Amino acid sequence: MFKKEVVEFSDNLESLRDFIELVDAHLNEKNSALIGESPTDFAPLMLLMKQKHPEDFDEKKISKLVDGFGSKIDFIDNEEEKSTKIKLDHEGSKKFAGAMKRLAKTQKRKASLHQSSLVTIISYVEWFLAQLIHRYYEKNPNAIGLKDKQLSLNDLYEIGSIEDAKKYLIDTKVESVLRGSFKDWVTFLKEQMGLSMGYLKESEEILIEACQRRNLYVHNGGVVNSIYIKNCHFKDSDAPEIGNKLTCDNEYIEAILTSFEKSFLLISAELWKKCEPKNRDRFKVLIEMGHDHICNERYDIGKSLSYFLWGDKGQKEIDQIVAQINYWQSIKWKGEFSSIQKDVKNTDFSAKDSLFILAQHTLLDEFDEAFDLIPDVLKTDKLNFESLSEWPLFKELRAQDKYKDIVSKFGPSCD
Repeated sequence: MFKKEVVEFSDNLESLRDFIELVDAHLNEKNSALIGESPTDFAPLMLLMKQKHPEDFDEKKISKLVDGFGSKIDFIDNEEEKSTKIKLDHEGSKKFAGAMKRLAKTQKRKASLHQSSLVTIISYVEWFLAQLIHRYYEKNPNAIGLKDKQLSLNDLYEIGSIEDAKKYLIDTKVESVLRGSFKDWVTFLKEQMGLSMGYLKESEEILIEACQRRNLYVHNGGVVNSIYIKNCHFKDSDAPEIGNKLTCDNEYIEAILTSFEKSFLLISAELWKKCEPKNRDRFKVLIEMGHDHICNERYDIGKSLSYFLWGDKGQKEIDQIVAQINYWQSIKWKGEFSSIQKDVKNTDFSAKDSLFILAQHTLLDEFDEAFDLIPDVLKTDKLNFESLSEWPLFKELRAQDKYKDIVSKFGPSCD
C-alpha cells in the first residue's frame, strides 16, 4: 500500500546525502586551494590556532609562515569576554583581512549548503507525510468523515464529479494538516490515525527544533526570535539568545537526516501495518533498507527498522528472526553489545536454521564454533560466499586467520 512512497522517500534522502557529500568535498577543495595560493597571508590565524592547540601544529611550518608574512603578529587577550584579538600593522592587516575575506566567502557557501539542505529535508518530510495521509484516506474514506462533509451545488459543478469531490476533500484535509506545526502533525497521527508512535519519544524534541530552525532560515534569515525559543524546549543554559544567527554543519545535518528518516519510516511502517497487517512487501522493503543503513554505518536507523520488523507479528517467523539478528548486530556495531549480550547468549536457536546459529556464534565472537558451521551453511546454499564476504554481520569473523581457509575452499576461484 505504501511501498512506492516509502522507497521514494528513502531514495530522496539518500540522494540528498550524496549531493551534500559531493558539494561539501568540492568546497573543501576550494578552501584548500585558496589557502595554498597564499599560505603566508593566513599566518596570524595559524599562529593563533597553534597557541590554542600546540599539539596539532608543526613548529617549523608555522615559523616559516610567520617569517613569510613579513609583519609583526601580536595577540591581545580579553579575559572578561574570553576572546583574543590579533594585532597587526597596516600592511599586515590589509594582507590578513583580504585572506579572511576570501576564506569567509567559501565558508558562506558551506553555510548556504547546510541551510538549504535542512530546508530540503523538511520539504521531503512534508511530501512524504502528505502521501501517507492521501493513501490512508483513499483506502479508508470514512475515516475523514466524508459523510458529514457538505459541498454546495456550485462546488460540485466546479469540481465535476463525486470522485473528484472526494479527492478535493482529502486534499483540503492534507493541506490543513501540513499547515500545522510538527506537534500538530504528531497529534493528528495519534488521534486521527490511531498510531502509537512511542518510538518518537527519543527524537521528538530534535525534530521540533529542526522544523523551527527551518522556519528561521526561511522567514527570519536564521536569526533567533521569541517564537523559536518558545517552541523549542531548551535548558536555560543551552538556549541561544534572541538576535543570534544560527548556523549548522555537516554533523548537525546528518543527525537531522537520521532522525527524520528513522522517525518517518517507522511512522509509515506502523501505518502500513495498521492498514495491511500481513503485507509481505513491508518486510521486503524495510529489511533491505535496514541492511543498507547498517552497511553505511547508520546503526540507529538499522536498529529501529529491525526492531519494528522483529515485533511485526504479521510477518513470517523466519523473517522476524532475520530482523532480530539485524537488531542485535546494529547494537553491537554501536558499541553497546554488553546491554544485550546475555539475551543473545540465552536465545535458543537449536531448533532453527543453522544459518541463525552461525549468526549467533558470530555475534558472540565464538569464532571456532562459527567456522565449524560455515562449510555446511555454504554447501547447502543457506548462505552464499558473496554474502559471507560482504555482510557486516561477519566483518569480525573475516578478520580471523581461519577465514583464509574458507576463502581458499569456497572463494570465487574455487569450483
